[in-house]
Amino acid sequence: MAVISPEGGALKNLIPWKRILSCGLICVTLGLGAACTADTDSNSEETLKTQPRTTRTADHGEGFTTETAGQTSGRDATETNSEVITTRHRPTRRTVNRVEQPTTTAEAFVAENEREKKEPGLTMTSNLTGKQYTLVWMDDFEGSKLNTNNWTVKDTAGITEGALSYQASGNVSVGNGRLTLTARKESDQGKEYTGAFLSTQGKQSFQYGRIEFYAQTPRGNGISAVFRTMGNLRSWPFCGSIEIMKFLGSTDETGSNINGDCAYTSGLYWVDRNGDGQDIWSVDFGGYRTPLSIDPTASKNPEKLGNKFHVYGIEWTRERIFAYFDYQLAGSVAIQDSSMELTFHQLHYLALSMTVGGQAGKPNEGTSFPQRLVVDWVKVWV
Repeated sequence: MAVISPEGGALKNLIPWKRILSCGLICVTLGLGAACTADTDSNSEETLKTQPRTTRTADHGEGFTTETAGQTSGRDATETNSEVITTRHRPTRRTVNRVEQPTTTAEAFVAENEREKKEPGLTMTSNLTGKQYTLVWMDDFEGSKLNTNNWTVKDTAGITEGALSYQASGNVSVGNGRLTLTARKESDQGKEYTGAFLSTQGKQSFQYGRIEFYAQTPRGNGISAVFRTMGNLRSWPFCGSIEIMKFLGSTDETGSNINGDCAYTSGLYWVDRNGDGQDIWSVDFGGYRTPLSIDPTASKNPEKLGNKFHVYGIEWTRERIFAYFDYQLAGSVAIQDSSMELTFHQLHYLALSMTVGGQAGKPNEGTSFPQRLVVDWVKVWV
């Protein structure tokens, strides 16, 4: 098993839990100078900065601080907008500020990234923290078979609570340099639909650094696609998780909705080991919504997130986790609450899933099948 960690340390067992707390949904949105349609160049955008929300079932001590970094306004390069928000004990009301983003396109970043075929050993400097990183692991899915030195495909019905799909290994495929996870309307193991799940558990594990993938999301009500890390320590939920990209499809019966298929979120989940062992804590600390989906006067067919490929990633340091979308900051959260330390100061493995149902709800008349999450590459920088 490959283990990448800049720091060692003993790990302790988490305390058992009794009830699960669902997290509140937040989306920190960043406009990026590129529309989400495959044949459109760059547009002007807006960023919605929101306060990450924390939730828990009991009060066991101090809250923690989250921060959304300020961006320079395109109208006046001398102005900035930033804030640091502290949340203690109770969720607080969100505040929204709008600023215009620089016009550098996401495609320019991706083109530069692809121009040099990045192999392990290459170094880069983070545009978020200034830290220098080395590419230690990647999978660009060349060939016609999944690299089983990196991934294990799992047949299971237990990936997501309330899932309507059985996760079938036959729904994971590799071809034309891409990994595809497919959801189908077909019966299997008592479920009406099938999905897909694979992970690097027991094969590739990492602690801190930049973890990212270049992918095209599905669409449709009832469709969920998630790229996450999960702690090596124990099974879910005791292991905790960093959701790098959680997509929950949403459309009406005609397949068009002003809020449909236009956003994703990044979030954390962890068990409270300092309290009575009954709580799972959660926070959505970042994300993105396509610019036209923000405007209530826009077309009923706004740009969809899955119209083209995007880079979704996190930069995970000992003190803070940053989310980014197409290499632009999409939110951050500090690892300073004592209940977070064990979960986010340990090795994590990677997991990809494609699910029908769960938090995404049920498919409707506007949902077509099959639906696919298509991944061009996955990279880890430490």
